[in-house]
Amino acid sequence: MPLEMRGRIPVILAIIGAVILSAFAAKTVGAERENAGEQRDRIIDRSALGEIAHLEASFDRVRYMILLTARNSAFVSLYDGDVSRAERIADQYRTAQVREALAYLDLLDPDSVGRACFIDAGGSENACVVNGVHISPGDLSLDETAAIFFAPSLALANGEVHLSVPYRSPATAEWVIASSTPVDSRNGRRLGIVYYEVTLESFLREPVATTGSDQQVRFFDATGTVLIAARFEQRLDAVLGVPDDGTFRAVVGQTEDGLVTAGERRHSVHRMAQSAKNDNRWYVVVSAASSPFLSAAGFSSGAVGAAILALGLVLFAWHSLRRRRAMTRGLAEERERDAEERSRTDGLTGLLNRRGCIEMLTAELRRAEREGHVPGVLLVDADRFKRVNDTYGHQAGDAVLVEVARRLRSAVREYDVVARWGGEEFVVVVPAMSNDADLATAGHALLTAISATPIAAGPDLLLPVTISVGGVRAGDALWSVEGIVDAADRALYSAKHRGRNRVRLFTQMTVEDFVAEEPEAMRLAQVLALSAAVREGMPELHSQQVADLSGEVARAYGLSEEAVLRCRLGGWLHDVGKIAIPDRILAKPGALDDDEWAVMHTHSVIGELLVSRVDGLAEAAPAVRHHHERVDGTGYPDGLAGDAIPIEARIIAAADAYSAITVDRPYRRSRSQQIAIEELRESVGTHLDGDVVEALVRALDRRESDVAANLLRG
Repeated sequence: MPLEMRGRIPVILAIIGAVILSAFAAKTVGAERENAGEQRDRIIDRSALGEIAHLEASFDRVRYMILLTARNSAFVSLYDGDVSRAERIADQYRTAQVREALAYLDLLDPDSVGRACFIDAGGSENACVVNGVHISPGDLSLDETAAIFFAPSLALANGEVHLSVPYRSPATAEWVIASSTPVDSRNGRRLGIVYYEVTLESFLREPVATTGSDQQVRFFDATGTVLIAARFEQRLDAVLGVPDDGTFRAVVGQTEDGLVTAGERRHSVHRMAQSAKNDNRWYVVVSAASSPFLSAAGFSSGAVGAAILALGLVLFAWHSLRRRRAMTRGLAEERERDAEERSRTDGLTGLLNRRGCIEMLTAELRRAEREGHVPGVLLVDADRFKRVNDTYGHQAGDAVLVEVARRLRSAVREYDVVARWGGEEFVVVVPAMSNDADLATAGHALLTAISATPIAAGPDLLLPVTISVGGVRAGDALWSVEGIVDAADRALYSAKHRGRNRVRLFTQMTVEDFVAEEPEAMRLAQVLALSAAVREGMPELHSQQVADLSGEVARAYGLSEEAVLRCRLGGWLHDVGKIAIPDRILAKPGALDDDEWAVMHTHSVIGELLVSRVDGLAEAAPAVRHHHERVDGTGYPDGLAGDAIPIEARIIAAADAYSAITVDRPYRRSRSQQIAIEELRESVGTHLDGDVVEALVRALDRRESDVAANLLRG
């Protein structure tokens, strides 16, 4: 071999080695970068989905607040008698009642309410409160007809709520949305509207604003205008959004939901579910910096190594880059599709979740309107499911839900849609239902599919399961998701009231069914409990558990049905006063100091004040005030002892303690029913009433007996 060729061999081998090493290094760096990118994507996508859930719950809360306020009889009483506006606002007693009703909003939502007003149907203001301060009659506006919310609110049906797009409040100069609802006279005449302004900043969760140094959270509308940003507060007189920030206009143009790269950042973008009478079409975007292609550390080997690596890359990079670009595009598109699907899918059953169901049903209503079809909805609830969870545990309950979902899907047509609405409730959307008989037939097919054979909920555990079904077909008066689901829910309640394991259509309901529905006061209590739960960042499950058990204990104690109702109401409402506790105390991660505990102890008194002002709930006010009293007299707020504590409060205290022991908390795991009973008995004579504790034990025994009897009947 020529000497010249022998000299070239080491060079050629070095180049080949460099190419091999560079390929290996590129593959390693790429894998690490891809793993880091996937982890980043998961984090920001979870954050975005959490923000969307919080945002939708916050909008629900805003609706509930105005509906609760508008129920106050002071608004209607202002119009008693045939008097002029001047005479109305000159009536100091009645206008004071109206202003007090408006100020009630500040108690319900102390950190986000700006202006609250009662406006006549002609557009003149009857009364206004701004940041808790009453506006004098001479400063009231005579014409609010041009206000962004006035005309849409005046056109609503009674009980509906309009939510406006953001605007700058003329009273507070803050960016707000208006939540408004009409007020009708006793004979149905439209008197005017009640509205209040909610600050945009209140929709952003405080903990998110302080998450890692790189992660950023923003809410923006369909034009890409930033509404709220964790790093940029909407202060008084601030311009809406972030000046000159056009990033998200491009994001909206590129994608609807999912993960996308824009500029030098990675974004998870999700839309808020649309709902009737809500003019807002908001997006949430959570973003983080994109990973660099290669770190500077990768090139620290010196100039010679860099030159050799460059030579290898020149020879082989072109084809690799083409393949990588194609793969990257494919992976990005796949991730976007996966993220979009996850946001609409129930993690347990694989069905559509509530959000996905609402979007699908909204689209189906539009399609049906175009094509002249009538869709139907079947709302399905697993009978006595809570007792399955309580008796056999949540793992068995989850197994039942998964199998119920599978059987429902197998019992419908290929183009029908089954979704999990929440808990043990499912929704089946059945397009093109020409008559009620066909809808009832579809409902009975679901009954048969579920009850045909017992469900395997674990090793050697077969549980007979039945369902109740409420159904409704869309119609002229029922052509919104809210209206259809509400009608199906009422039919479902009728099916359960009539014995369960049956189908009931909304058109079959009689006066007897409507009278037998849950007392309206209970629905109001649930609304208030939800408001408190959203503010505290906790689910409403605890209040529901306390309410249910309090009612059962009251019956076991031998109380009247009126007292049972008071116990249930008080169970729902016992923590409602926490909505007025400052965030810095309510959300404090560590232990409270003495001053903070003193503030926290006011929640029972505040709760009594809130409840006593709502028609239908006032009878539960003493139970709310005194549920933290102790039988030895060391409780609060009044230090009552023994029988001086209302029996309803003693019952709620025991039910509250039992729930606290048997439910997982962030700082400890739940304990068994037997351990909970032992702990409650140890508290007799100091904290709890002994007779009430034994009534609670009897109520729990009755639950187990009912479950066993139900299984035998199955």
